[in-house]
Amino acid sequence: MIRSAVSSAPVCTPSSGTPNARHVSLGAILDRGGWPGAGGLFVVLAAPGFLPLPLVPTGVFAGTALALLAVQMMTGARRPWLPGRVRELRLPRAILAAGVSRMMAVFRRIGLSPRPRLAWAARAGTARAAMSLSLLVAGIVLVLPLPFGNQLPSLAAAAFGLALLRRDGFAALLGHVLTLAALGWAVAIVVSGSAAFGWLLDRAG
Repeated sequence: MIRSAVSSAPVCTPSSGTPNARHVSLGAILDRGGWPGAGGLFVVLAAPGFLPLPLVPTGVFAGTALALLAVQMMTGARRPWLPGRVRELRLPRAILAAGVSRMMAVFRRIGLSPRPRLAWAARAGTARAAMSLSLLVAGIVLVLPLPFGNQLPSLAAAAFGLALLRRDGFAALLGHVLTLAALGWAVAIVVSGSAAFGWLLDRAG
């Protein structure tokens, strides 16, 4: 499903713009059809969070793009939109495929097999607004430089993507749970870090 979207999307080299098998553009994935197409992009943007990419700020990039799309969904935009420079960004197909494979392995371990069900949790309207709010929170958490802070919000974004792609309300509900877990982890890290910093100041004084 997602793998086919990555493998069949038009691709280009960063320099020449001519098609090849190594890179896929974000715009090509987004153009696959309204918000369901954006669902595929959610999964793609979440994929690097499951790969060891030291010194590469994938969380900042992916989180910002997800937050931008979440705001559009929240405000009722008929079609998702990304700025031209972001649309033209081209990501290595092999890295995306590896990240998607790892994410789907995690979902399989927790029993998620995306399919149409619990439509009330994934349809447009109130449920879509709730998804957009959770996606915005996940995107913001993904931007934060937290230790081990990318996996939970990335999983949440991917779950919402699967919910849109497959009209899977269970995936949407799982996305909300993962967003709450990601937010809880972020708060715990910030609180514990603040406490540790205060302790060090006390010791220094």
